[in-house]
Amino acid sequence: MKRDLKNEPVVIYRTSDYFDANIVKGLLESNGIKNFLSGTPMSHCLDATRLFGAVDIRINVREQDAEAALKIIKESHEP
Repeated sequence: MKRDLKNEPVVIYRTSDYFDANIVKGLLESNGIKNFLSGTPMSHCLDATRLFGAVDIRINVREQDAEAALKIIKESHEP
């Protein structure tokens, strides 16, 4: 069985800030791009591990949506 690699998830954004991750996640969703968070569980994002940079939150999208997602993120961070 051949897999469609365009539907495989790819990481397009990394942060150590849970709130930043959710803002970007919502931004992508409001632009019609399905995505999901992976990495450090939320229960660890709000405690002391966050202070030591041990949090790694990733936003994943389908490979076919990666270019559009990166463009949206870049435009949202421009002044």
